[in-house]
Amino acid sequence: MYRTNNIALIEIIFNARTPDHTPYYLLKDDGEDPKTALLEDILRQGQQAKEFCAFNPQMISTLIQGAISESMLNFQNEISIEEYSEELTKSILKIVK
Repeated sequence: MYRTNNIALIEIIFNARTPDHTPYYLLKDDGEDPKTALLEDILRQGQQAKEFCAFNPQMISTLIQGAISESMLNFQNEISIEEYSEELTKSILKIVK
């Protein structure tokens, strides 16, 4: 059902580039994925602003990314992507607040 969306997402991943036109998937200078680093920074900023509770940003980042990846691979018409996104967002907010 979401084959077209998944193909589009894969195209984005392989074509997304830094300001100097380097594909993100090729960046490995410090071994850290820039998308992961950005998500972890957002989570840390939320903690510093006292919007989020204490948690391990790396762990929650992995949880979020895993849930997104799993949804792309395993949906079979049983649940809409919108429902999944809404429930995932609610669940993550419960964890971090």
